[in-house]
Amino acid sequence: MPAGLPLHVTGRHSFVRLQDGAIIVEREGREVERLRLHEISQVALHGTASATGPAIRELLTHGIPVLWRGESGWLAGLTADLSGRVSRTRRAHYAAAADPVRCLEIGRGIVAAKLANTRALLRRRPESQARRTFMRLGTIVPAIAAAPSLAVLRGLEGSIAALHFAAWPVLLKAPDPSLVFGGRSRRPPRDPPNALLSYLYAVLAGECTAAVLAAGLDPAVGFLHVERPGRPALALDLLEPFRLAVADSAALFALNSGEITGEHFESADGGIRLGPLGRRRALAVLERRLGEPVRHPETASAVDWRRAIHLDAARLARGLRNGTPVAFLEQR
Repeated sequence: MPAGLPLHVTGRHSFVRLQDGAIIVEREGREVERLRLHEISQVALHGTASATGPAIRELLTHGIPVLWRGESGWLAGLTADLSGRVSRTRRAHYAAAADPVRCLEIGRGIVAAKLANTRALLRRRPESQARRTFMRLGTIVPAIAAAPSLAVLRGLEGSIAALHFAAWPVLLKAPDPSLVFGGRSRRPPRDPPNALLSYLYAVLAGECTAAVLAAGLDPAVGFLHVERPGRPALALDLLEPFRLAVADSAALFALNSGEITGEHFESADGGIRLGPLGRRRALAVLERRLGEPVRHPETASAVDWRRAIHLDAARLARGLRNGTPVAFLEQR
């Protein structure tokens, strides 16, 4: 993974071009940013933003992927250098995905990590409801290890999410009274907090897709999530341990600090969505969270959350190749 930072390009009349070895971002015919290649880890083109052929080729030559995202943040596609040898990893991946025992083992690791990271988000909260939720989540720990099937495991994952979202009303302390959370809703989100969560989850799922591809894995073939056409099931598997630790943490900070307010949302398609300025602010908040340090067992020193996602994808690939147990990041 390149050592630079992600470049998010938004706006209806924005595009990326190459000039004298530098990446230029233009918006409405005016240069707004100029970066050297070593400063960029990935380029994300949102909505109708585009890039020239020479710019894309130069990015790929330097191992920098181009992510094509819709206005909702969801990843529509990815352009990346796939010249590396991935056949051994892919064969091991497909064999494990066809093995019910191995799927259940890996699925348990995913749900256990999600549970640990959900509890970490609640551990230091002083509110009584948060403490009760923390304790109730603890009772699920033995059930994960004893889950006899993926169906039961998916039910436990759903219970973890339900308990977490039931605690959101006490976690959300936004100064804007219009930012009321009415329980998790999507397709479409029914209130601003849900619209922000859906957007951040979509962007983070794209990060996970890039990570599994970089590790040589097939993002469409998962272990916990059911495979469906157009669904990055493995990327969604990898997302689960990071969903609350990264996206929910970023959302709560943005809403509680007043960085994102009711004026950053708009009505659309029978629900609520982020407006253009809201999307830019949401991306900024998420990038800050992804850049914060976290301890990872694969390294001697702390890494940022984006690197942690890639490290988990890499150790999943290694475990599949070697036939060894697979673990996912759990905060303690």
